[in-house]
Amino acid sequence: HAATAGRLLLRRPGYHLDPHLDPQRAVVTCLLYLANPGDSPEHGTQLFSLNATPEVTGTKTFYPDQAGYVSTLVKTVPFRPNTALAFMNSGAAAHGATIPASAPADTKRYAYQFYISPEPRQLSSIIGGTPDDQLN
Repeated sequence: HAATAGRLLLRRPGYHLDPHLDPQRAVVTCLLYLANPGDSPEHGTQLFSLNATPEVTGTKTFYPDQAGYVSTLVKTVPFRPNTALAFMNSGAAAHGATIPASAPADTKRYAYQFYISPEPRQLSSIIGGTPDDQLN
């Protein structure tokens, strides 16, 4: 396994990401919160329960609500300096994020996201497809 698909995220007021499951190539999803001292802990990552465990057949990000599942917000992980959220990307690990447009205009949420994934050549034996299919 290796760290893959690392990217810096910036979320501002008006940002919304529906509940979703990350691509199947991700075994673990990691979010490192890059909060500044004094940032409010509000508007972290939202964790959802689903009314059933979806059978995901594709290799891209899966949005359960679009497939008829019902997502219920269970918890919002606070956005705090020097913290990280890591979770297994399996079953019904739905997560999302929202910063309402009504949040203070200077609200910024920086995070570094990466996945722990098998080496690309091993993916086909785990989830099917070819490494090129696994890029999203």
